[in-house]
Amino acid sequence: AAGGELLRLLGNHEVMNAQGDVRYVHSKGFDDFGGYKGRLKAFAPGGPYARMLAEQPVAARRGGVVFVHGGLLPRYAKNGLKTLNESARLWLLRQKSGIPFALTDSEGPLWSRHFSDAQASAQCSDAEKSLSALQASAMVVAHTPQRDGINAICGGRVWRVDVGMSKAYGGSVQALEIKGGQFRVLKPAE
Repeated sequence: AAGGELLRLLGNHEVMNAQGDVRYVHSKGFDDFGGYKGRLKAFAPGGPYARMLAEQPVAARRGGVVFVHGGLLPRYAKNGLKTLNESARLWLLRQKSGIPFALTDSEGPLWSRHFSDAQASAQCSDAEKSLSALQASAMVVAHTPQRDGINAICGGRVWRVDVGMSKAYGGSVQALEIKGGQFRVLKPAE
């Protein structure tokens, strides 16, 4: 109602499920599927849950901002978002055999920590190359919990939004508001 948008992206855990890698699934996560085999079948490429995941992009651009789970290095950015998203979609729909390398590459858009680790500020030249290739002004990444909360590097060109809200990390609740080209971290009143 306020003009916002919920943007759901593919992350590494969704793709892991589609690959049959369920090592991070809670034991209760199998119950709704009638057990282990039911979950594997539901998430396998072509299965009902894989078809739902196929509707989610690997990366998306809204205005001048690119959103991606891990990060987009120049080698993936140069091919554009359409190519990246379409290859993932076709694999999840089982219209293309073999998982796209971009989805399993440790430096690919779902797994990269290139812009999120402690030395990420040294990677600003890669961020600039990626943003230039995508004709974007900023990138929003997650995948790596930021112990001190949402933060930006590279002069506000890369925003790191994973605050580790799960019980496993115990992070705080935060959100990044982007309004009129301005970025603002929202936190609960203390």
